[in-house]
Amino acid sequence: MSWGIDFIADVYLDRQDYNKNPYMVRDAIQSCEDEINSIESSIKMLCSATPKDIVPEEEKDNVLNWLQIIIEDNLSSLQELYVKKYKLSLYLEHLEDEKPE
Repeated sequence: MSWGIDFIADVYLDRQDYNKNPYMVRDAIQSCEDEINSIESSIKMLCSATPKDIVPEEEKDNVLNWLQIIIEDNLSSLQELYVKKYKLSLYLEHLEDEKPE
């Protein structure tokens, strides 16, 4: 059994502990946004580059396969980050609703 945070919105943040601190959650969201921007930039660079300039020498025979693998990895990472960011946003909303006024 793993440890994590479970709250009313039925979102489980696996192996993450923010001590109910909204500032830590905001930092984690910002970190996700930074990573998303970095991956998006990487995908844009791959799409605009000339394949012979970016493909390693040992992969010159499989240019399309190499590009496909790299882009699929980036898209997979991007999808995971979007999901993580959404879950963190839900948790932040929960923390803000829970805060006594």
